[in-house]
Amino acid sequence: MKKSELLWILFPLLALMFHFSVGEKLQLAENAAAVETNGHIAEADGRFAKAEALYVKALRVAHPADFPLRARLEIAKARVDIHTGDAPAAADQLERLLAKQSSRSLPKALQTETQTIRATALYYTAFALRLLDPNPERWATKAEEARTTFLALHQNAIEHGSPEAVARLERALEAASKLLHYRDTEIAGMRRPPLAQATLERNAPARKLESAEEAP
Repeated sequence: MKKSELLWILFPLLALMFHFSVGEKLQLAENAAAVETNGHIAEADGRFAKAEALYVKALRVAHPADFPLRARLEIAKARVDIHTGDAPAAADQLERLLAKQSSRSLPKALQTETQTIRATALYYTAFALRLLDPNPERWATKAEEARTTFLALHQNAIEHGSPEAVARLERALEAASKLLHYRDTEIAGMRRPPLAQATLERNAPARKLESAEEAP
């Protein structure tokens, strides 16, 4: 058989293999990205429940092996979960995402975003737990983990980040530090952060916060 004839035989097979491997992955990534864009629009408009649904849909569409895309979508979902009052689930989700880096690494920017959002979720979980029960055994570990994460991120931002990132992380670090040192009377008399209140209202009736007594 001539080489030219062999190539004509192999070409359809190679095209088919490409379609069901790289081509399929690219097509799924394109489809997921379109849904993700709509999620960003809903999130920017403050329609967090809608954004969450769209990010979940995009995760279902994305190729199972497309780790960078799936990681980006999981981060986005966790970000809006905090706004819908599901901070404990957001913290757990991002903990699992960070654990996956043992075999697959995230870009540095996504690592930083993952750690920042997880610390934020821990902070609001700890705040809700403190509103539920002032016993430090229930909330202090999570508040301290949020504080130490914000501290590390703040120090890194001073060296490598923008002034805006430094200022944002400084405010987050201050809030987490204050949560650890507020007296019970101060907590009782202060205006509750809306996201902490949302976390309390969504989780306390079903006692989902009970599972958050131990550090993730």
